Amino acid sequence: SISAAPISGTTDLLAAAAAGFLEGALSQTRIWQYHYNTLAKTWSPTKTFAEFVDANEEYMDKKIATADPSDEFWHNVALIRAQLRGIHLGYSSVAPSQQALTYRQLLHINLEGDMENIPTQPGKPSSSPGRRGHCSSLVKLLPDNSDLYVSQVTWSTLNSMLRVYKRYNFAFKRSAAPDAKTYAEDVTFSSYPASLASMDDFYLTSQHLAIQETTFGVYSNISDKIKPQCVFEYARNIVANRLARTGGEWAYVFGLENSGTYNNQFQVIDYKRFTPGENLQEGVFHLIEQIPTMVVSTDMSDYLQREMYFGSYNLAYFPDVIKLSGQADQERKYGSWFNWNDTARAKIFRRDHVKVTDMQSMQRLMRYNDYKHDPLSRCDCTPPYTTEN
Repeated sequence: SISAAPISGTTDLLAAAAAGFLEGALSQTRIWQYHYNTLAKTWSPTKTFAEFVDANEEYMDKKIATADPSDEFWHNVALIRAQLRGIHLGYSSVAPSQQALTYRQLLHINLEGDMENIPTQPGKPSSSPGRRGHCSSLVKLLPDNSDLYVSQVTWSTLNSMLRVYKRYNFAFKRSAAPDAKTYAEDVTFSSYPASLASMDDFYLTSQHLAIQETTFGVYSNISDKIKPQCVFEYARNIVANRLARTGGEWAYVFGLENSGTYNNQFQVIDYKRFTPGENLQEGVFHLIEQIPTMVVSTDMSDYLQREMYFGSYNLAYFPDVIKLSGQADQERKYGSWFNWNDTARAKIFRRDHVKVTDMQSMQRLMRYNDYKHDPLSRCDCTPPYTTEN
């Protein structure tokens, strides 16, 4: 848990850098261990990848330098970059010489999700160690609307399971303009050493928003549209968390400067608009999907009230996203594994969500893992069951 606020005579940028310095110094050992486990021995950037990131850094430098003082988006992007540089300074102040890491290496930790789509050769996606398809999430409305639960589960290889649950309480301003107080000063999230974002992603903000996602693939040549003149997903996620008071605002902010990297299906729940025992009102549940060139969102509160749940499992929901991402073509080639409504986890959630009546039964469902025996996990494959979709 880290709290930061500018004191008289200082700026948000200095406070963000100080927060980063503190985190980098206090978690130096864990940062080194995480980098060693996940990147040092398994991945190195190609020339194309490095040039892409260089161009992106240059683009953000120019945008921040020329942004209007009232520009909330770029003010917060600048704070993120200051915090990450602070982490590097703090880390370097205490790290043994044999554990030295560069700023770019710490940036790579934050880009692990985005790496999946950053080109490593002209026109080719990354072969990064990113955690593809490692999430299921559920939004569950209890009987009689007595409560509303959200849950996300992740799985991955053992080397990436060095985890940190973080709380950032930052009394920053939305912009450099006077009296522009950040809407969500307090954000808690699951994360990893040196990562400023969740990357899972799972967040709770002081605006009573819950944000979670699952990642889906992009199989079409739309990935050719990915350009360095953007802001990567991890940073837009952080900015949206700080600046949003509603699910609609979160979707709008997140859609700015779309990178088309780390393409996810986000569910945003606004608990301010939920009243136990009453029908859901507009704005309780927003669904957001990102692919290169577009971010699509809509209010799904009516859907949630009608179906009593929404499951997410690494497949796109919106028809335009399904088509442009190439998911529809994958379904035609390989069958229902790529169908949002008919994939194995969709069927399991549809069958079992009715068993959720309290927190314990919600946990049982989200931890359920009997893929070798559950008939809904059977597939025409070897072995004859699927451990994922």
